[in-house]
Amino acid sequence: MNTTETPDPQAWFTSSASNQGSCVETARVSGGMLVRDSKVVGSARIAFGAAAWETFLQCQCPDDGTGRR
Repeated sequence: MNTTETPDPQAWFTSSASNQGSCVETARVSGGMLVRDSKVVGSARIAFGAAAWETFLQCQCPDDGTGRR
């Protein structure tokens, strides 16, 4: 995964479940996901490979029985 990849500014998104002011944003990049602080968009980003991101989601958002999280 290229951790220096800079996604298009439009690629960043925030969960609809997050509250205003205490959020992170994510962006899909080749090979995984980037995460950043929504209040400081120029700050450091955390890079997750695809497998690590999937594991993170499984821990945070259990399958609800419909195949969705």
